[in-house]
Amino acid sequence: MEIKKTKNNDPRKFKFFKKNAGFESVYLDKSYGGYRKGYKQAAEVLYKKIFSFQKKGIKEYQSMIFPFLFVYRHYFEITLKDLIRKCYFYNDIVMPERFPDHNLSDLWNKKLKHAIKRIEDSFEEHTETTEITEAFKSFDSIDKKAQEFRYPMNKLGKQSLMGLKSIDIKRFYKTASKVSSFLEILESEIHFYWHAVGETEKPDKKF
Repeated sequence: MEIKKTKNNDPRKFKFFKKNAGFESVYLDKSYGGYRKGYKQAAEVLYKKIFSFQKKGIKEYQSMIFPFLFVYRHYFEITLKDLIRKCYFYNDIVMPERFPDHNLSDLWNKKLKHAIKRIEDSFEEHTETTEITEAFKSFDSIDKKAQEFRYPMNKLGKQSLMGLKSIDIKRFYKTASKVSSFLEILESEIHFYWHAVGETEKPDKKF
């Protein structure tokens, strides 16, 4: 295939990056919602494929576990950051330019829970919060910086996922689904309290 030379490094020269969507193109929803939905759907598809292969005794599924775990982990991370962003907005607080954290426990305990408490004092009464905290803590125990499922070795040449021999994918998926459902309910509650304060108290902004 001959690639025409261009004067700049415009990625559209390869023809698959386009400004306008065509019949065979996929529209890019570049909102937080679009990213969250995409990663969650990808995780769901991967799980069904892996579980199906596992039941049939097909060994190829084993390598798919890495993208599956990374995609689900990233879905959690971007969802936590989106909910924090909405809580900041609700309280009319200026958002930091970027989130430096990849640590799920820190995002959950130090940022999101604190941000929600500013909206709803009874937040800690949710019985599920302890379970969610433990789930994120468990995830961070093997992948604190969102690198372990992406690379076989870190920058220092140390083997990733040291000491981890296997993963109970059915149990993991059950827990991940529960966390996902809880975060979606939490998002609905954030919106509920947002709308409940009345139009006159809202800053003139949109999520």
